Amino acid sequence: METNTEPAAAQELYLDVVLNRVRTGKVARFEVRDQQLWSDTATLKDIGLRVPNADAATPQMLALSSIPGLAVDYNPRTQRVMLQASVALLGAAPTQVEVPPTRAAQVRPEDQLRGLVVNYDLYAQQMRADRNVTSLSAMTEMRLMGMGSGNLGNTMITRSVTGLGGDAASNSQRGTVRLDTQWQRNFQDTMTSLTVGDTVTGGLSWTRPTHIGGIRLSRNFALQPYRVTTPLAQIQGEAALPSTVDLYLNGLRQSTQQVQPGQFTLNSIPTLSGLGNAQMVITDITGQQRTVSLPLYGASQLLQKGLADWSLELGSVREDYGIRSFAYRDSPMLSASGRYGVSDRFTLEGHAEADSHVRMLGAGGAWLLGTQGGIVSGALAASQHAGQTGQQATIGYQWSSPLWSLGINSMRRDAAFRDVAAMDGKTLLSRGSDQIFLGANTDWGSFGAGLVSQTNTDGTRARYANLSWSSQLRRDINLNVNAMRDLEGRSGTSLYVSMTISLERFLSVSTTARHSKDQNTAVVGANQSASSDTGGWGWRTEASVGDGRYAQAQINHLGNYGQWTAGVMHQLGSGGSNNTSTAYASANGGLLWTQNQLYPMRTATDGFALVTTDGIANVPVRLENRLIGETNDKGYLLLDRLNAYQRNQISIDTLKLAPDLKIDRVQLDAVPQSQNGVLAHFAMRRVSNLQITLKDQRGAFLPAGGDVLLESDNAAERKTLMIGYDGLVYVEDAPANARLRARTDSGKDCVAQLPADAAAAGWKDLGELICRDVP
Repeated sequence: METNTEPAAAQELYLDVVLNRVRTGKVARFEVRDQQLWSDTATLKDIGLRVPNADAATPQMLALSSIPGLAVDYNPRTQRVMLQASVALLGAAPTQVEVPPTRAAQVRPEDQLRGLVVNYDLYAQQMRADRNVTSLSAMTEMRLMGMGSGNLGNTMITRSVTGLGGDAASNSQRGTVRLDTQWQRNFQDTMTSLTVGDTVTGGLSWTRPTHIGGIRLSRNFALQPYRVTTPLAQIQGEAALPSTVDLYLNGLRQSTQQVQPGQFTLNSIPTLSGLGNAQMVITDITGQQRTVSLPLYGASQLLQKGLADWSLELGSVREDYGIRSFAYRDSPMLSASGRYGVSDRFTLEGHAEADSHVRMLGAGGAWLLGTQGGIVSGALAASQHAGQTGQQATIGYQWSSPLWSLGINSMRRDAAFRDVAAMDGKTLLSRGSDQIFLGANTDWGSFGAGLVSQTNTDGTRARYANLSWSSQLRRDINLNVNAMRDLEGRSGTSLYVSMTISLERFLSVSTTARHSKDQNTAVVGANQSASSDTGGWGWRTEASVGDGRYAQAQINHLGNYGQWTAGVMHQLGSGGSNNTSTAYASANGGLLWTQNQLYPMRTATDGFALVTTDGIANVPVRLENRLIGETNDKGYLLLDRLNAYQRNQISIDTLKLAPDLKIDRVQLDAVPQSQNGVLAHFAMRRVSNLQITLKDQRGAFLPAGGDVLLESDNAAERKTLMIGYDGLVYVEDAPANARLRARTDSGKDCVAQLPADAAAAGWKDLGELICRDVP
């Protein structure tokens, strides 16, 4: 830039600087020469301007009017200069605008319940064919909450089968098997879980988990479910004036942020899965809008840069799980798995496991190709067993968008490859597998095509091709078509067609046709389901024609204390077999022992809440604005299906409550721990509500708007009320032996004594009371 010739005379000024309508808070030095403002390049840089072609080492004086893209408005009266610069002249570094993350839901220890939970699932069946077979089973889970800082749990299953035939010893089978016993403690701040007892080893997509008895320490992102673990999308933009930026992902608004003039980078929370479209709507302070669109790709397989996910296990491998209670291998095993976000586009994976017989080690990763090219994943693993070294290799590719999706996966193992789970001699590792899937979402429905191939240990192959189509023909009609062919020719081609018609919210009818190599069947059915929130009755009927004809009817009920089901089924024999008639029944639910009381409840799978309303019955309770039920005659209601470590909004509906109830709050956020309960306390009590018409001794209404003092023998219970029109006064929760003190039109103090029963709870209209003058 050519420097202007400096005039001889100059007036020095110190002015308040406003840059692009934002006060900088700086008072800068300027000069007035030939009715123009001048400043040196160092001052301009200090107030936030970038001067083209300026020598940074040697400050020089410039006339502001000579700088392209800079408008100047100098007000001598206010001693302020307003500069309007193009974005290219703004010298500040791009502003990093962080979308505020959702704050982690903190568990309140004082709200957590302590006690015992017992979940049960009972099943009974009577089958009549060539012999009568009776089956009974009970699966139970006992969970001790508040065991130190963790939970102690035990699950077991009991079975009894009679009528199997043969002698007395083989005619029946009975037994109880322990499944899992474990103590678990979660550390929410560090997202870490410690498990002691029966557990499952962690793993990756190319490893196999193993049941063990021992100890496991692992990262647990579920302890902070609002924490985003996948890479954040970065979107760049610019604004010449203070602006509001609305971010939309696939048409849904995600955030609204304020930005200052200049360039900015918006770090978005990734709510995309696959390819999507992001839009920034930038609105400046003058109301002008502009929209910036760009594609993004979200990948759940990736971790944010610097974030780690890991798992460590030490213990003995469980054998014959579900068959024997205490079958463990003699030698211990060690397992370790990990994932690490090397960058926002590459996540490194690793796994190692070993016992006295085998050692296995592998590494892999997942890569994002470009900015929207999909995810490539791969891994290599090696094992040593009985002096032999085996290898395993996997590779895959996934890409998806709102319209298309593609998935390809391939795995190869040699005959010598082993892992710890294979050492039981019963688990056979396949030699290889391939899967290809292609999907498309169109106005005519969703289409899918797939190919699956697997090579077994003995070298035999299984290959299947699949085609599918599903569509919502109308709002209440869904159609599904699926065809599968065995490419090896063993089971031929099978075809499945179904149509479901929704008649009401929970009522539907359906028809299904199936064709396979050996069977052709058509099924017609109707189903009425119960609401999972409020419960109720449900039923199901079904009948088939063709091969394998049967008829079935079932009824069930879901209530606050669990669910029960009963049904019958009759199947016609074929190929010389007898007809079979079956009757069955089941029941599931839970029992909670806490605060020295026993509460029946539905099955508690994750978090739950015990709502208490201080003994007030029939209080409507909502969970996330969905009506769940009402408190019982003791003022309690158990809510199941709460999300652990998340804010679960519980509220009460006050519109149906009596007017004499005083309620401290109508809504709260319950945050239970995993497989634990929380107390949701809504403090409420019945109070007296009085309506009174105050008149003075002459029969005139006391003046509207005047104060009236509610007094009693207890000075702490005094409060000031207001007189309405026609002398109306409303008194809430009047104390015993209460009186009203007011002032008449003539300026005299007067007192009205309330009746002796005024303090009784309930609504009363006391009518007219005379406020008698105080002598």
